Amino acid sequence: MKDWKRAAGLFLRFFSFGCFTFGGGWGIIAQMHREYVDKQRILTEQELLDTTSLGKSLPGVMISNTAFLFGYRVCGIPGGLACVFGVALPPIIILTVITIFYRQFRSNPYIVKMMNGVRAAVVPIILNALIRLCKGTYPYKSCVLITCAAFFLNFFFGVGCAVIVLLSATAGILICRMKGGRNEDGDS
Repeated sequence: MKDWKRAAGLFLRFFSFGCFTFGGGWGIIAQMHREYVDKQRILTEQELLDTTSLGKSLPGVMISNTAFLFGYRVCGIPGGLACVFGVALPPIIILTVITIFYRQFRSNPYIVKMMNGVRAAVVPIILNALIRLCKGTYPYKSCVLITCAAFFLNFFFGVGCAVIVLLSATAGILICRMKGGRNEDGDS
C-alpha cells in the first residue's frame, strides 16, 4: 500500500512537470533536477545524469524512459508507471484541446504572442538543464577529447554511431584503468 501512495505522489508531481514543460524532455529534466536533486535530495547530480543517459540510450522517448527509470528506482513498477503516465497525460490533453480549437488558436493574436513568449523562455530552461548535467559528464579532461573525436569522426568522416559508441566505451575503459578509477578531483 505504501508503494501505491508514493506512486500517486509521483504521478501528481510528474503530471505538474508535464503541464508546465515547454521545450520537451530537457525542460522536464531541469524540473526533476530542481525537485529531486536540489530540494528533496533523492538523487545526486550524477544519478540524474546516469538515469538521463540511460533513458536516452533506450529505444523510445527519452523523457518517458527517464521518468520510468526514476519512478522504478523510487517505488518499483507502480512508481515507474505513475511517472510515465503523469508526464504523458498533460501533453495528450493539451494537444487534444489545441487540435479541437486549432482554427481559433491559430488566428488569435494573443495566443500567437503568448507562444512566442513561451518559445523565448524555453531556451534558457533547456540550457540550464544541459549545463547542470554536463558538470558530471566529464570526470576527466581526456573525456572532452573523446567527445571532440567522436564529433569529428561522425560529422566529417561519416563514421556510424554504433562504431563511435564502441570506440568511446573502449577509450573510457582505458582511461579509467590508467587513472585507477579516480576522477581528476581524486574521487572514486
